[in-house]
Amino acid sequence: MDPLIKELFIDDYEEVFKIQLPNEEERRMFFEDLIVNQAAKAPASKTSAAWRPLEVLPVAPPPKPQQLTEEEINQLEEQEEDTLRELRIFLRDVTHRLAIDRRFRAFTKPVDPEEVPDYDAVIKQPMDLSAILSKIDLHQYLTAGDFLRDIDLICSNALEYNPDKDPGDRLIRHRACTLRDTAYAIVREEIDEDFEQRCEEIQESRKKRDSWVRRTTRGTHSQAEEQQVTCADKAMEILTQPVIVDYYELKVMLLEQDDVELKVTSAVNPAMFLAMNEESEESLSHDCLQTIEEVYSSRSDLHDELLTNPDLELFTDGSSFVQDGKRRAGYAVVTTTEVVEAEALPSTRRRRKRN
Repeated sequence: MDPLIKELFIDDYEEVFKIQLPNEEERRMFFEDLIVNQAAKAPASKTSAAWRPLEVLPVAPPPKPQQLTEEEINQLEEQEEDTLRELRIFLRDVTHRLAIDRRFRAFTKPVDPEEVPDYDAVIKQPMDLSAILSKIDLHQYLTAGDFLRDIDLICSNALEYNPDKDPGDRLIRHRACTLRDTAYAIVREEIDEDFEQRCEEIQESRKKRDSWVRRTTRGTHSQAEEQQVTCADKAMEILTQPVIVDYYELKVMLLEQDDVELKVTSAVNPAMFLAMNEESEESLSHDCLQTIEEVYSSRSDLHDELLTNPDLELFTDGSSFVQDGKRRAGYAVVTTTEVVEAEALPSTRRRRKRN
């Protein structure tokens, strides 16, 4: 070894290790396991399991998209709006540059129907630069591609309505094609590809979110409609009191028998909060107000008949009666042999102004 290299290592610092050359016996012992023992082993046999074809497993479904919280959605929408704001500023600038170009003056405003009366009959989807500016202000463009499609529409409308027959039509066709090429050239040159890709991602993201909102809204509406139907059914069960007896039989019981006593139940009918005169401004607010109002008056469908009584105005359908100027639900008919009582209404109520 070169003496200079030896000087780099100091024996006192234990940087030099002395190794004796191995003799023949030491070499044999070192390689014996590798050459004699390991090499002598038979190769591993290929079992039937190794040759068995692998089972074809179905492709795992894609993971469900993570549902964002309301705060995360708001942050995402703010970021998206910042990007789309830059897009709108750029599109306004492009549209303004096209509108002030004298060559494209014919495309700056809608076609006058008085000058061209048959235009609407030929062109089903008119478009002009002023309409494009309105769509920009209404946030209807999410990508530059959407903007260019309306530019294409202006050009295609001009080519469709102005056939290549006379010089005037040819000039309009030429300027329409020039408008399209100019718009494409400006957008392709000045807009960044990454920015346009970001706008397309925002458009796709909003479509997915709108789809999810519509599904959720439909489910909520269906659930609400089901609850409304259920509530209406329950209300009908409560408000439509069962007939105690046949009204003819009840009339006989009330007017011809001496041992009949009328007892007012303690239950409160929500209909009692409906004013009995037109001067009152308070009335019951209820999801089934129409049903209550039907109970409030005589009902021909129930063969309703008002019976005179010194204390009560009694309706023979058994649904309710009037006492002290208030309509009440249910009453008891007590005889010497039988007690029949109508089911009472709950006392839950709230008030509102009469319309």
